[in-house]
Amino acid sequence: MTGKHGIPALPLRCLRVSRKILGPGINWATNDAIAKGISDRSVINVSAGGLYNASVNVAVKNATDTGITVVVAAGNHAAFAGAFSPASADTAITVAASGPDDCRAPFSNYGPCVDMFAPGAHIASAWNYVDNGMKYESGTSAAAAHVTGLAAYFISSENLRGFKAVRERILGASLNGVITDTRYSSNRLAYNDNRVS
Repeated sequence: MTGKHGIPALPLRCLRVSRKILGPGINWATNDAIAKGISDRSVINVSAGGLYNASVNVAVKNATDTGITVVVAAGNHAAFAGAFSPASADTAITVAASGPDDCRAPFSNYGPCVDMFAPGAHIASAWNYVDNGMKYESGTSAAAAHVTGLAAYFISSENLRGFKAVRERILGASLNGVITDTRYSSNRLAYNDNRVS
């Protein structure tokens, strides 16, 4: 399926993902993008995770080696993100949650493997229990979704290709030094660099 702006979109939904299938799920998405010839303009969002697992981190590396941008949630344990996968994967864009006051959300994982922050507290979200449903949710999954959308935006609007170009653009556009209580995380806030004249 291709989205409105030519970004390949494959909506995969896995609830309560087991670590046993997280790595294979990333591998499947990688192989699918390769088979379709779209790996250099694809984005995988992993808003799931568990304790450190080398095979999950290898799956992320395999994806980025093909050019796929992989954006992952840092986790919601108010703990060191390096103890979790895929948050600790070297080539993932690991996203922690910020609150409305540009402070690290109290639940958000943190540490040197966090690449950036994005809004993740009290986010209006679609909800499937009622027609036209909406619910306010908090978590690094919401923060990672913001950055996943940002990756797709840059791929589409600037015709970027490959993980390295997308990662560099996302980090380059981010706002530096605005987050408080980073706890040794990179002090970057996701931003689309869209300047209104």
